[in-house]
Amino acid sequence: MNQPDVFKDYARSYDTMYQDKDYKSECDFIEAVCDKFKLAPCNSILDLGSGTGGHAIPLAERGYTVHGVDLSPVMLARAQEKGEQSSAASRLSWSQGDLGLVRLSKQFDLVICMFAVMSYQVSNAQLKAAFQTVRTHLRPGGLFICDFWYGPAVLRDPPVTRERWIPAGAERISRKATPSIDFNSNSVQVSYELTTYRGEEALGVVRESHQMRYLFLPELELIGSLAQLKLVGSSDCCKIGQPPSEKTWTASTFFQG
Repeated sequence: MNQPDVFKDYARSYDTMYQDKDYKSECDFIEAVCDKFKLAPCNSILDLGSGTGGHAIPLAERGYTVHGVDLSPVMLARAQEKGEQSSAASRLSWSQGDLGLVRLSKQFDLVICMFAVMSYQVSNAQLKAAFQTVRTHLRPGGLFICDFWYGPAVLRDPPVTRERWIPAGAERISRKATPSIDFNSNSVQVSYELTTYRGEEALGVVRESHQMRYLFLPELELIGSLAQLKLVGSSDCCKIGQPPSEKTWTASTFFQG
């Protein structure tokens, strides 16, 4: 079940590539979901696939106790470094591990799995293991929030090769993503090429390949039910009250334990 660290090199540029990601509004969304669906107070959070702490740290700064888990030691080291500089350092803790295997011997009021981490669980066994991890760590009446690549939108508007330029101080990064879709496995293999430039000089190239599974609400409802988690809602990604549609590539779901 152990997964390779697909972010081994990609992680070093992660914060730069996603410097414009609106983590604040996503944390607002998480709190709004809790307010709408919680059956008990939400004070403690388990962040599965916590990356460099983009959600965990601001949530801790809002008063929650947060434990982050990530497979990538590079990501985790960056999260720990940022967390130590935060005013909420005492409310943060971290573990390195596969989200399908990690066991912490404690439970939480809320489990989150954001930024399409669930779509990295490409096999049925990985999906079931991920949901079992959630069930194991979720208190009775707790909530689980995750987002993922939404199947209807992926099939309606299949992925194409895209290139994006990201400023990085005195340098800039070209990120080229080349996808290949496999309709029989409901997955997309995305080959990334990151080239760092100073002026017109290329300083280095990183190449990685990420396999992502696009998911559908009925299969997530079934997988959740196998782990005694009830699907209670869904939305366009991080937009509570707005149902997912065939035009939205990323969707969110909410489960009660």
